[in-house]
Amino acid sequence: MSKYTGFSYDFTPGEFAFLLFGKKNCPRCGARMRRIKGFEEADSSILESRTEPIHYKAGTVKRYRYSYSCPQCGGAYTLTELAEKKG
Repeated sequence: MSKYTGFSYDFTPGEFAFLLFGKKNCPRCGARMRRIKGFEEADSSILESRTEPIHYKAGTVKRYRYSYSCPQCGGAYTLTELAEKKG
């Protein structure tokens, strides 16, 4: 049996557009960045969405997050930071 009762992705429209269509070049040096998919554990009773209510069974939910790193200059950016720079 799984340790998690569900999973969550939570994007604003700008973040989702950048994730799908944005150029993943480093704002500092212009090199191609690497996507990093991470997650955090959250109690489903306190989990909130930025866009709409989500209902999960009681338990622990895996909440996924994306970030990007530049192998050339070492820059690190969250998806939110990159989406806001494009807007």
